[in-house]
Amino acid sequence: VTALFLPERIFANRQHTLTGTFNNASGKKWIYLNGPGGKEDSVVVVGNGVRSFCLSFSPRQSGNLLYKLTITDTTGQSEQENIPFPVWEAAKLNILFIQSYPTFETQYLKNFLSHQRHKLVLRYQLSQNNFRYEYANRTPVQITRLRKIALNEFDLVILDNNALQKLSDAEKNIIKESIQSGLGLLM
Repeated sequence: VTALFLPERIFANRQHTLTGTFNNASGKKWIYLNGPGGKEDSVVVVGNGVRSFCLSFSPRQSGNLLYKLTITDTTGQSEQENIPFPVWEAAKLNILFIQSYPTFETQYLKNFLSHQRHKLVLRYQLSQNNFRYEYANRTPVQITRLRKIALNEFDLVILDNNALQKLSDAEKNIIKESIQSGLGLLM
C-alpha cells in the first residue's frame, strides 16, 4: 500500500470509504478491511503497477477503534497492518414533529430516533386549540403557537401537509425565517 486516505471525520453508524493506492508487483491480490466486528469490505487488485482501491466501512460505536488492512495473494500469503480510526459520536438533534394526527410511520420514526437518543417533541392537533404532546429524551414543553424563540431550540421540524395548512400566515413566515437561520424542515 503506497497511500491511504481516510475521511476527515468518521462518525458511528454512518457509511464511510477508505481509499488508497497499491503497488502490485505481480499477480492477483485481495485487500481486506476488518473492523472490531469482523470483515467490513474487500477488493481484488489485478495487474502490475500502481492500482487504486476503495473500501467501505460502517463503525458501530464511537471511540478509538483499530481496523486491520490485510493483503493476501493467490498462494495464501498475507500481510497485515493496523490502522487506528478515531470514530466520533454523531450529534444528537432536537426535533419537533407537528402532525395533524399520529400515524404508524410517525410512531415508528419516533421510536427509532428516541433509541438514537435524539430529543423529540411531537405535537398532534386534536381540535382548533387542543393539542396532544409526546416527548422523548427531553423535558416537556408545550408549543401551542410557533414562535421564533421556540423554534430556535430545535434543529429540525417534521411537518405534515395537513398541519401546514392549519398554520397561520404568521407561523408560516416564522418557519421560513427560521429555515434561513439554519432550521431544517422535512415535510
